Amino acid sequence: MARISVKNVTKYYDRELILNNISLDIKDKEFFCITGPSGSGKTTLLKVVAGLDTNYTGRVYIDDIDVTYLAPGQRNIAMVFQEYALYPNLMAKENISSIKSSFYKTKIHKYLSSGRIQIHNVWHHSVNSYN
Repeated sequence: MARISVKNVTKYYDRELILNNISLDIKDKEFFCITGPSGSGKTTLLKVVAGLDTNYTGRVYIDDIDVTYLAPGQRNIAMVFQEYALYPNLMAKENISSIKSSFYKTKIHKYLSSGRIQIHNVWHHSVNSYN
């Protein structure tokens, strides 16, 4: 787990204010919910923390380290999307091969070759066949 701090984050999409000077602290192992109506900025805030949205003002800290200008893969945090980005008609192998970032490809291949995950039985099946 990690301690997450957001300090004075403001985000616009075009000229529309989405996040207005948001500050929050989430302690290590604290259960935290972000609620609000559709379009209120929940996903945008999470993308800012994860480093997937970089066009904002303010600061983001993870474990007291300023990660504002770090790439997503350097933040030691991840985001799982409700609508994840898999190609349902492609096999697992093809989905992994479609990743553009050599950083993530290297990490994935290292993890797969470590033996910590057994994927050989689904490697050649389309991902829409998974439970």
